[in-house]
Amino acid sequence: MILNAGTDQGVTKGQAVADDRGLIGRIYLTGKRTSWVILLTDVNSRVPVVIEPSMRRAILAGDNTPAPRLDLDLGTGAANAGDRALSTGDGGLLPAGLPVGVVMGEGNERRVSLFTAAAASDYVRVLDYVVPPPPSDPADFSPAVAAGKPPAATATASAARNVSRPPEIVRKAPTLPAETATAPVSDVEEDR
Repeated sequence: MILNAGTDQGVTKGQAVADDRGLIGRIYLTGKRTSWVILLTDVNSRVPVVIEPSMRRAILAGDNTPAPRLDLDLGTGAANAGDRALSTGDGGLLPAGLPVGVVMGEGNERRVSLFTAAAASDYVRVLDYVVPPPPSDPADFSPAVAAGKPPAATATASAARNVSRPPEIVRKAPTLPAETATAPVSDVEEDR
């Protein structure tokens, strides 16, 4: 697949290419005004995926057929026909969570029926994905932060960075009117 966008439009090697249905491939080569896409079906394509709902990791390996091969990788979860395959984001090249396709087949011959087809895609998006850098403040990794309770060092560091926080909204709990609270309670008989 050749796109009519290149380095003049900010396209770089490795970016994900998708349409409204899901992932098609990634940018393989760029020129000033054109880019070449390596499709998921290409024999040189290898994309890490996760199988939902078991969260089993696998590699989607293109083999020049419409349904690429699924090589199970890590984990012990099942990969059954009808399960959904999504990109994992492993390696930082492609964003995580992009729809890829549906698992089909049994045993060692599992394949993925892709949600997209390059021949059916008139318009595609080149996704500019950048892996976020790790936090520079080591206190962000503390157990208190994971529990939702920022330690004093983090609060001081946040104040030094001039991080604005939204104002706290405090609401009173609703109360019953006085006459309802003191009304006598009568016994109720059951009909059988």
